[in-house]
Formats: sequence, C-alpha cells, structure tokens
Amino acid sequence: MWFQRAATLALAGVGVALAIVSCCYMADNYLVISHPTLCGGVSNTTLCSDEFRAARRQLGVLPQAADRVTAAMVSAVALQVRAIIAAAAEIKRANVRQNHFVNVVADDCSTQGGIALRYLGRTMEAINSNSQHHDRAFWLSAASTQVGNCVDGFKSLAPAATFQPAFVHLEAIANKADDILEAVVAIAKKAATAPATNNGLGGLLPKFGRKLASSEPMAGAGGVKWLDEDFVAQLRQLQAELNAMGDDVHEHVARRQLDDDDDDDDDDDENKKDKKKNRKNKNKGSSGSSKSKSKSKNKGGKSKNSKGSSAKPTSGPIRASKGLRANAVVKGSIQDAVDAAPGGSRYVIYVPAGTYNEQVVIDTPDIILIGAGAGKTVVTYDESYGSGSSTFDSATVGVNSDRFVVFGMKFVNTAGPENHQAVAFRATGDQSAAIDCSFEGSQDTLYVDAGRQYYSNCYIGGTQDFIFGDAAAVIENAKIQLHPSKSFITLTASGRAKDTPTGIVIRNSVVTADKGAAKAYLGRPWKKCAFTVFVNTVLPSIIMPDGWLSWNEGSCMYLAEAGSKGPGAKSSRADWVDPGIISNGAQYTPNGFAEVNSWLVLA
Repeated sequence: MWFQRAATLALAGVGVALAIVSCCYMADNYLVISHPTLCGGVSNTTLCSDEFRAARRQLGVLPQAADRVTAAMVSAVALQVRAIIAAAAEIKRANVRQNHFVNVVADDCSTQGGIALRYLGRTMEAINSNSQHHDRAFWLSAASTQVGNCVDGFKSLAPAATFQPAFVHLEAIANKADDILEAVVAIAKKAATAPATNNGLGGLLPKFGRKLASSEPMAGAGGVKWLDEDFVAQLRQLQAELNAMGDDVHEHVARRQLDDDDDDDDDDDENKKDKKKNRKNKNKGSSGSSKSKSKSKNKGGKSKNSKGSSAKPTSGPIRASKGLRANAVVKGSIQDAVDAAPGGSRYVIYVPAGTYNEQVVIDTPDIILIGAGAGKTVVTYDESYGSGSSTFDSATVGVNSDRFVVFGMKFVNTAGPENHQAVAFRATGDQSAAIDCSFEGSQDTLYVDAGRQYYSNCYIGGTQDFIFGDAAAVIENAKIQLHPSKSFITLTASGRAKDTPTGIVIRNSVVTADKGAAKAYLGRPWKKCAFTVFVNTVLPSIIMPDGWLSWNEGSCMYLAEAGSKGPGAKSSRADWVDPGIISNGAQYTPNGFAEVNSWLVLA
C-alpha cells in the first residue's frame, strides 16, 4: 500500500537519524549528548545514558553540559521535522485521485516544516555561540507551533479515510518532536536555577527562566519604554515626504538610490558634491509618472494604483533623520517589489496610494512596508476555506520572514463569513510589527501565528476568532470592530497548546459593535493552554456575561481581564474561566510580554 511506503520512508529516516544523534559524537569540537529515551538500541547505550545523566548532574557546576543536552535535543527535533516533511511529500505523491485538500495540506506542511527548521537552526546557532538565551524560548515555541499546524492540517482531512493510516504515522513522528521539545524546556528550567559559571547555559538569563518556569509570562520592567518613539517618528516623517511627492516618487527614489551608489563608490568628497550638483541641475523641473497596472505575481489579480498627489516633489534626499529612507517604490505588484529585496539589512518599500488586488507572501527578512495611510493603501484578496484554500494559505498577505514592519496600510479579505476561514494578514516570522494599520475580514481576520508580534494604533474587524494564533502578540491602542454573525462572535482564539511564553494580550483598546451584531464573547480557547488577557479595554454591551465561550479548555489555560471598562465589563465571569478577573494587568506590556523594546528599534 502507498501509505505503508510513506510510513516506511518516514520512520526509516527517523530511525537512521536518531541512531546518529542517539549517542555521543564530536562536531566542530562540540560534544552533543542526547535525551536518554533516544539512546535505546544504539551500540553503546550505557555510555550515552551515563553521559546524559552526568550532564544533568553537572548543570550547577558545568553549565556547558546543559548546552550539550539542549543542542542534541534540538538536533533530534530537526531530524523529526525533516521526516515529517518527507512523509507529507510522499502522501502528496501518492494522492492519485488528486484530492485537492490533501495537496493543499501537504504543501502547507512542507512550508511549515521549513519555517520550523529555520527556528531550530537559529536556536542551534545561538547555542553554539552561547548567545541570545532569551530568544530561544520563543524560537522553540514557534517551531513547535509549526509542527502542530502541520498535524492539525492533516487532522482536518478526517473524512478522507484513505489517507488516515499514513497520517497516523506522521502524527507519531510529530508527537515525538513535541516530546523532545518539552524535554528541552525541562532542561532549560533546571538550568535557569543553576549559578552562572563559565560561559554556558547555567544561570540562563532570568527572563528566559521565568518564562519557561511558569504559565504566566514574565512581568515587564516598570517604566521601560517598549516602543522606540524615534523609529515611529521617522516612519511618519518618511511617509509624509513620500506622500507629498505624488507621481514623482518613483523618479526621486531611483535618483536617491543612484546617488547612494555613487557615494559608496567614490571617496572623494569634492567629486561627490560635483556629481550631486550636476545631477540636480540636469533633472531640475523633471517629472515622472508612477501610474501603472500589472498582474499580481501570485494570483493574477490587478494592482490599481491611484494617480497620487499633484504636489511638487520635495528637494533633497529621500531620507529621514538618522538614515531611514525608501529603497524602492511599488510599480504595480507588491509581490514583485518584495521579491526584488536583497535581504540582509532593513529594506524599505513605499507602497503608493491605491487598491492592490493581489495575494502577497513575504519570505525575505528585514522588510519594511510604508503605505500612504491605512485608508489610502489597500491590499485586498478573497482566498478562503470556501474557495479551496487552507487557513494558512488564505491570507491576503502572509509573512514568513523575521523582522517585518508595516506602517500605514490596510489588509482586507473579502471572502465573507459564508466562506469560513479567510485571513487578511498572517505573521509567522519572529519580531513582526504593524503600526497605524487596518485589518478587515470576517472569520480569522488576523492570524498571529508564531514568534513575537506587536500591533499599535490599528483597526481590526471581524466576526469569529478574528484575532487568533500562537504568537506572543501584544495589541494596544486598537479599535476592534465586531461585525454581525449568524451564530456568535468571538474576538480571540488562542492557539497555545503547551506551557510556552506565548499568548494574546489586548490592552488600552476600544471594542465597538456594528448595528445588528449580538452575542459576542472575548474569545474561546482554540487549544488547551489558551492564553489571552484583556487590559484596560472598553467593552460593548453585547459581550455576554460569561465573557468567554467554552471550547478546548485545559488546566494550563489562562484567560483574564484587568481593568475592563464600558457596559460589557463585569465583576466576574463563567466559573470555568481561569483566572477570570484579575486585579492588576500592569505586567502585560509590549516590553514584558513580547520584548518589543529589544527589537523594534532604529537599526
């Protein structure tokens, strides 16, 4: 049977891989020791297990041993993930009847597995360089989330019984990966209590230890500014300058790029001045047009850019103070502009006013998108579960890469509630931020999938589970709009499946409801360890007295409110909600929950 071949391929790959990792080996003079359950069946089981136990005993006096154990476990998880990708590919190859959703889920699993491997790779690099201890918890959590997403995708194919046997084997591999990840967390917890000696994992940064040791994320340092106001000010300044140029913005950005290239190649200051002076005289009074239409790279939709402002372009360089500047301007397709980014450093793309009917996937790190404003630059599409897409792939804009920032844009999924899951914006990379943006849809509007995320001064509209996922996401100063639903409305759906430093925090925001909207809840637990907190948020009268809707609650769940206001606020919620109303939510800041101040800064 084809599914037996898939299982044999996957399990054989795992068996060989684990045999390699299971004992002890030297790689770049770095001793790697595995978890004892992985030592069975190898040629020297006793030695392997003894070394592991010795490493655990020495955590307090030889912290490097913790790194060795952690590295071995992360390596084992990576091998499991590769086996999962191989099994999913085999399922797709064997899909002789071309079941559409089987192919969709298999492709998603391959993408999600690749993202998981990237997170695991970053963890291994940090271990080998003895750095970024506090990042490891987030990266391991994100890897676990992607493995879980793959499994959940195949679970959704339950009616396709033909594929069930192969999926059972794939799920077993995924469960093994999850078990190892949990073991890594256990090691890290113990290492966090060890004294800081030498250069290893003992005395791990206190923040990391607290995050892993408790289901409640760490408290933020009082008075610390979590948002780099200078960075945001520069975004606003650059946006204003670019908006003022109107149709001439393409020419000015291209000319500024040429000036910079010339500057890099010429160390003679006088020559630089002469070049700039001559070029300025040559181009004085010139104008260009950015008006264009082109097909979207991904889906064939058209991008219709407005003509733009008739204002004359500003003189001088297109560069805000301290160096933030536009590297490129969209001429039709946002996807084409993103794909042209070189990666490796921050790359700013200006998206002029207009409606861009396209689906965009961002795989390049360090991208900054600046629109003309959330009411002026709009990206819209209509992929959904109803049209044959998965939740993951339905996103109008999906960000797989790290360190993504978007400023002044609107993202819309127009599929409507009748088409079920339809994402307007998905962020899966680490350290993602959206400022002055708008997210509009129905079910599953904003997918905070993984990593650390921050949303400031944004509008978010939807019906069911329209803020959902398993990132460490902080949303503040937001306007959240409840649209009518035929059944019920749920603002959030946390996908936290284990005791990890992730969850959804909504603070200092205002929730309002459309006419006709009714029977609304703050959220429901999508996964058993769901973590959602509302802090100092105004709630409308249509919020049900229970506050939360029962779904998949577990003992590790954390659903809370602090300082709720408005007619929807109550002094207590349903008995099953834990902890429910809390007295103080001051610790749930962007800095304390998602460490925003460590990464949303001007580079």
